[in-house]
Amino acid sequence: KAIQFCRNLVLRQALRSWKRALTLQESYTRISERHHSRSLCARVLRSWQQSARQGRERREELEVHAVELDRKFTLRSHLVHWQRLTPLLVREREAEFRRNRMRSMVTELLPGLLLLRTRVNWTIR
Repeated sequence: KAIQFCRNLVLRQALRSWKRALTLQESYTRISERHHSRSLCARVLRSWQQSARQGRERREELEVHAVELDRKFTLRSHLVHWQRLTPLLVREREAEFRRNRMRSMVTELLPGLLLLRTRVNWTIR
């Protein structure tokens, strides 16, 4: 019986150490799984934040580019209109000069016509 008791005692101690090793391994597995899920969530969150930041930066770059393009388009459009306006103003000045010259010539050549016009109330257009 003493030998049987010793064998049972040794067996219990061996099994107890194995059981302790298994429970430690299970607890370490749970800890590592928890750590893995937390770090995975943190990595996903960081990735989303980085993606959102990059999207925001890209949108700001595109807005700046759009404003610059709009400014260039507006300047080009105004320049084209100004270039078209300049010859038009020159022609208008020349026409006004010719009209004034013609009026002065008419008044020099026909002074009597003006007197007649005032008496008869006749209008020249």
